[in-house]
Amino acid sequence: MIIAVCGQKGGSGKTTAATNIAAELVQRGRKILLVDADDQGSARTWGAKARARNGSPSPDITAGNDSMHKRLPSVAHEYFAVVIDCPGRVAPVQRSALLVADLAIIPCSSGAVDGWALAETVDEIQRTDEARARHHLPALRVRALVSHVDMRRSVGRQVYELIKAAGLTPFRAELLDRAEYEEAQYAGEGVTTWAPSSTAADEVRALVDEILKLGSKR
Repeated sequence: MIIAVCGQKGGSGKTTAATNIAAELVQRGRKILLVDADDQGSARTWGAKARARNGSPSPDITAGNDSMHKRLPSVAHEYFAVVIDCPGRVAPVQRSALLVADLAIIPCSSGAVDGWALAETVDEIQRTDEARARHHLPALRVRALVSHVDMRRSVGRQVYELIKAAGLTPFRAELLDRAEYEEAQYAGEGVTTWAPSSTAADEVRALVDEILKLGSKR
């Protein structure tokens, strides 16, 4: 399975989601490739810290660009899953990821800007699906992921309205606004090993369970 964590808006939690999904799958004994397609290189920085942890299991990591749809199919069979951390506002790179992906995950926060960005992302996915159809590829599976939201605030709870307005199906799992995500990122770990008893860790495990169920239905 190739998973593209994508979206037009920066700061929506794409790298947090991608690294934690990859790390939790590794914890479950799977061989995972994490593709950092963002020029900021945050996932690669996280990966360098992960590899420095004296042999602790971590995903393989490589950089990605606008030719991923050409090269990833030839290596994907070596892995249980490939997780792509897409950049915001770089259409050719995101389009390349969507062309090759089986599942697109769109992290969503709340607010007007997030709503506009979500609409742009949906438009990009629709254009990509048209291209996939021309190449006789199945339609892309798409799920929204509530991310970096404080549900104690009314503006946070509006995120589901944005997702519904965009015509998307949300995961039941949420990755909410919790300090453990930032702490784990800085340490080069997934939150399920950094703070295994935390609510954040439970959120990631629930998300990965949903992803695996989606994969098993293909």
